[in-house]
Amino acid sequence: MRKRTRNKRKLWASLFTVLVVLALALAAACGDDDDDGAPAAAAAAQQDAAAAQQEIASAEAEAAAARAEAQQAQAAIAEAETEAEAAAARATAAEAEARAAEAEARAAEARAADAPTVQKTGIIPIGVVAPNSGSFEVFAHTYHSVAKLIEREVNDNLGGYCESVGICEPDGGFLVGDTLYKIRLLTRDDRSDINTSVAHSQELVRDVGIKFQFGSNPHDFAIAGSKITQPAKVMHFSGSSTLEEILQPEDVVLGGQSHYLFQTETREWQRSGSVAKGAVDLIDPNAKVSVLLMTNDATGQFLGPFYKRALEANGQEVPDIIFWPPETTDFAPFLTRAKALDPDIIHFWYDSAKALTAIPQALEIEAAKTGYFLFGLDPGAYKAQAIESPLPVAMACVPLCWGETDREEAKAFWKRYEAVGNELRVFSSVALLTYDDYYMLFQAMQDAGTVDDTDAIVEAILQVVFHGVVSDTFQFDAQHIVTHGTEVCMAAPFDGVGEIQFSCQFTAPPTEAPPGTPGFLE
Repeated sequence: MRKRTRNKRKLWASLFTVLVVLALALAAACGDDDDDGAPAAAAAAQQDAAAAQQEIASAEAEAAAARAEAQQAQAAIAEAETEAEAAAARATAAEAEARAAEAEARAAEARAADAPTVQKTGIIPIGVVAPNSGSFEVFAHTYHSVAKLIEREVNDNLGGYCESVGICEPDGGFLVGDTLYKIRLLTRDDRSDINTSVAHSQELVRDVGIKFQFGSNPHDFAIAGSKITQPAKVMHFSGSSTLEEILQPEDVVLGGQSHYLFQTETREWQRSGSVAKGAVDLIDPNAKVSVLLMTNDATGQFLGPFYKRALEANGQEVPDIIFWPPETTDFAPFLTRAKALDPDIIHFWYDSAKALTAIPQALEIEAAKTGYFLFGLDPGAYKAQAIESPLPVAMACVPLCWGETDREEAKAFWKRYEAVGNELRVFSSVALLTYDDYYMLFQAMQDAGTVDDTDAIVEAILQVVFHGVVSDTFQFDAQHIVTHGTEVCMAAPFDGVGEIQFSCQFTAPPTEAPPGTPGFLE
């Protein structure tokens, strides 16, 4: 009996083993079916991707051909000898433009369909507070102009620049982690009034909850605004060189009063030094006496002593700083006073719009012996006035000019600047005191992996070295201040015949402050 039981157990064990083997074989067979399906699915996906790329390439080629046909038709319009020929060419151009637009739309649709799926999307609000009206509008309106350009470049990758510097995705926006962010620039016109400026900063910081602010630019405005932004841990960027007063080493450390504050223009003694050297070198290296005419406001009172010391460091005797009220239109009394000091060069600071009013008056009374210098005036604006001067007239852009410049990045920037409807004006060069800084901020967000933690973003931005418009190695130093030179151009004597000829030089900033440079905290 026991032997029979043992035999039965062996039989059942054998049957169980057979069933297990059969089950495993069946599972393996099913697995083989799945493995066969995976390569097939992958191959199909590759075919779909290739087809999408082919569709994109075909549509882009069709669009390019249509654009070329439209350009040929436009040329034919200009060369047409009869109205009928011109009408036919216009019809051809219109039809080609329509085909190009349709092909471009198909290419965009195909790119969107082929694009990888982003996990999340978000919006980063950025405050912009600056005068877009009033007495300071002449230069500070550029904050609003740059905001318009940056928003288009980042959100739409306008012109492809944002993608080319490694920030944006092809269709716009930039990734931080798995989130695609776009930006919303909240611009506020403080109307050149410091109380309005502070009120706007309060609204943006306390009510809207921004983490980033650009502006305001007038010197006392920027410091007043920082009293709102810094306690709230808002990263605050301004082109005001006064900020160095509160960007001392003890101020910018974590927990310091200015840890989140950044000066987007070089130190004033450096800016004044590069400007003074360029002006004297171009106008008359042998000049001995310079007289400085300066706007009588908080900015002028701050700038005057710096530029005076810079001129003296470049071999000039500066017998006086003559301050003129901001509302001045008749400069004859101030120029007559300057002429009495027998200057080789008269330097006019800092309102470039008023400089165009002052220079004809100076020429009329022959106020200077060898030439004139106009701060902040672009050669393009000067050229438009066609001012006849028997003496050379130099001018400085802050930092790079639009009317004359040797830097290719600057030439391309000014084209993008105009492409969004911005006008090139007397003081438009100031736009470059904030433009690169936006991109440095976005790169810092990506490096830090956050758009909210400004402690981490501050730490990251201090490590960013950006190949931008102003410099190939643009960066903030340990005191949260950038360093850059200044482009100075000189208009040769002009008698009204032909075009005004310019010579320009980009002058690097000095590495040491000249003797007698004003102390910040005195």
